[in-house]
Amino acid sequence: MFFKKCFDKVLESDSFKELQESSPNYFLVGFFCMADSKDEFEDLANWSVDFFDMDKNTIASFKGSGFEESKLLDKDAKIVPFELEVHDLLPPPEVLEKSMVKNFTKVIALLRQKDSNPVFSLKFLLVPLKLKQIELDAVSGKVLSEEDSSLLDLAKKD
Repeated sequence: MFFKKCFDKVLESDSFKELQESSPNYFLVGFFCMADSKDEFEDLANWSVDFFDMDKNTIASFKGSGFEESKLLDKDAKIVPFELEVHDLLPPPEVLEKSMVKNFTKVIALLRQKDSNPVFSLKFLLVPLKLKQIELDAVSGKVLSEEDSSLLDLAKKD
């Protein structure tokens, strides 16, 4: 219900109506959130709804009633429609519970379609300088993959 409410709020916005008029060839690709706390993560206003514009090869991100941005994509990127109506998705409080991460300084979450299943890709910044990446099935909450690393590892790749 949470993500349906988020989606419906965008559909009612003037910004989204402008997208409909200017580009009729678009589809829902997912939801995105970047939050500093559990409360922010669970707040509908912090989630953006993302659409792929097939004519312009861009992602249009809407947050609340406003248009966030449009990013050009790699021409070879495989964009898969998100099937919101098909699944009963976990709400954000349950996502955090299933991730088993209690204390974080920032969480970045992407809800997207992977193959035929909705998946949460979560990245948690932890103290001290740790990164935890988790992929969850967005319906069952089953952990699909999990990886711990140090933020210092990112510096080693340069």
